[in-house]
Amino acid sequence: MTYAENLEVIGGFSNTSKIPCLSIGMPTKYCITGSRASKTPGSICEGCYGKKGNYKFPAAERAAERRHERLKHGMNGGRSRYVDAFSWLLNYELEHNTKHQDTKYFRWFDIGDIQGQDHMDIIMDIVKRTPGVKHWIPTKEVRMVMNWVLNHTVPKNAVVRISNLKIDQSMDIVRRMAKIPGLAAAGVYTETPQRYAHACSAKVCADCRICWSEKAVTYKRK
Repeated sequence: MTYAENLEVIGGFSNTSKIPCLSIGMPTKYCITGSRASKTPGSICEGCYGKKGNYKFPAAERAAERRHERLKHGMNGGRSRYVDAFSWLLNYELEHNTKHQDTKYFRWFDIGDIQGQDHMDIIMDIVKRTPGVKHWIPTKEVRMVMNWVLNHTVPKNAVVRISNLKIDQSMDIVRRMAKIPGLAAAGVYTETPQRYAHACSAKVCADCRICWSEKAVTYKRK
């Protein structure tokens, strides 16, 4: 299959200028935990950035819906083709870099989140088939991830960054949960960063790649 044909299978990548690599996002309305949390005052998901700014342009909304539709097909009988196409594209970019980005890295979910255990399996199949790419998988689906790691091991070229749900919440519990290899902790702060976490207040990643490591990170609330 050609590059364009494989891209059609997955619905395309996101166009996100703030990060240095390729990424993929899904509509926030399909977030499982995030949809509930967005209605809770003081939650990280309240005022979700995925519901405003450039993400609200019609073209961006259509693209996110298209990616979600392709994923649903992948989760309902089309898994092999979806994984093949996604892996092929990341490996091709690693070699040819047609997007002129840092193709040694990939970010999942610039918006959106994991859609279930089957989705987690698909992601990890792609991770395993792209050993030259480091994957950052941020998520609010902590229980889902913890259930998954009971019976699976996160590949060494991926980090699943599990997040607190509330702004300025202590990261002690999520940090303990993230001691499992392949997991990392995340939080959000307003003025004072949580202890034992790298504080990120940057608007763009530039040369920083800490989010792809297992170091705990807390992000400045914009």
